Amino acid sequence: TRLAEIVRAQLEELLRLHRFGKRTDRQTRQLLALLTGEALDRPAVPPFEGLSFINANGLPFQWVLHLGPAAQGFGFLCEVGKPGETTAARFQLTLERLDAACRVLDRPPPTFVHDATSILLPSFDERWPEHWRSAVWLGVAPRGGKAALKSYFNLNRGTCRERWLRTGWLLKALGRERALERLCDLSSFCSSGGWPVGLALDVMPDD
Repeated sequence: TRLAEIVRAQLEELLRLHRFGKRTDRQTRQLLALLTGEALDRPAVPPFEGLSFINANGLPFQWVLHLGPAAQGFGFLCEVGKPGETTAARFQLTLERLDAACRVLDRPPPTFVHDATSILLPSFDERWPEHWRSAVWLGVAPRGGKAALKSYFNLNRGTCRERWLRTGWLLKALGRERALERLCDLSSFCSSGGWPVGLALDVMPDD
């Protein structure tokens, strides 16, 4: 049994339960195949080597369930690329698949992603951190009549202060002044006796 077969079967059950509609179901199936084709084309037997550890056993895929009074749904987090390829090569393929995913959703490619990569990730002529297994992960979340795409960048290089500053420079480059002010306000609270290791931002078109 291949991992792809198991995940596809799980997806069909989730789509049947949530009943998003034919268009959203079709797009979600296409995105799963587009983004996980190489990573899940392997026997469903651990260890799952060659990619980063989204899960403790190295499985390069994760379901995300949304449960609450306001809305219920699901999504998934995945890696793009063939296990064992270099981080830089899989990153380049991820950008290509992200553009293709936007075409599936009938949306223009997100221009901010190129700004983000130039600020958050090393350039291709630099030496990438040896401890990196992946540079970026992609998330998909079907919602009613559409599906949302999310990108998660690896910030695990340099000091915590350097990571925080890179995030600030990204907000500045995107023209998100209010968000930058809020990040600065949070800095004093997060830095006091803390050790920040992760940061998540939702970049919305109208914010």
